[in-house]
Amino acid sequence: MKNDNQDTFSAPFEFKNEWKTAFDDDEFIKVFSSDILENYIINKRWYGGKASTLKYIEVIDHFKITSKKNTYYGVLLEVNFKEAFYQHYFMPLSFMKESELDTNTTIAPVKFGTVSGYLVDALHQEDFRKLLFDNIAQSKNSEGLKLVFHKGSYLQDKEYKSSKFMGVEQSNTSIIYNDAFV
Repeated sequence: MKNDNQDTFSAPFEFKNEWKTAFDDDEFIKVFSSDILENYIINKRWYGGKASTLKYIEVIDHFKITSKKNTYYGVLLEVNFKEAFYQHYFMPLSFMKESELDTNTTIAPVKFGTVSGYLVDALHQEDFRKLLFDNIAQSKNSEGLKLVFHKGSYLQDKEYKSSKFMGVEQSNTSIIYNDAFV
């Protein structure tokens, strides 16, 4: 699959480390927050700084969360503007080899070591949405994890059945689980 973002880059961004250790590498963080993200976020619906001039993007924090299939990162970004204000965004990330690509919402072509693929918005992967549901349903809190999952009293489902995006115009992301919960 291919989207408009892929046309922006002529060659993949190359990194020496593996995806599983991407955020341990200062060079990856530097390239990700400047060269990759600046081109990606300005065209996203959820980006609220369209009327302002972007100064720089900084990775404020991140955490790793894994499923049986994939490694994901939750990344907290601070977007700074020349007009002397900033906004925070949370972005879940994944890396997919081209042969595994199951979404057209790619961020950029990348190469980790000898493995080529794409950085992807993880919300567009069903495996990630299932991982979130399973952790919420179990109110799972991993020791040392920067993310706390909490199940509301109305959530009785223990089993993930399906997920889809809410089909309304909005600047945030809402996911409907099991055709019953948002």
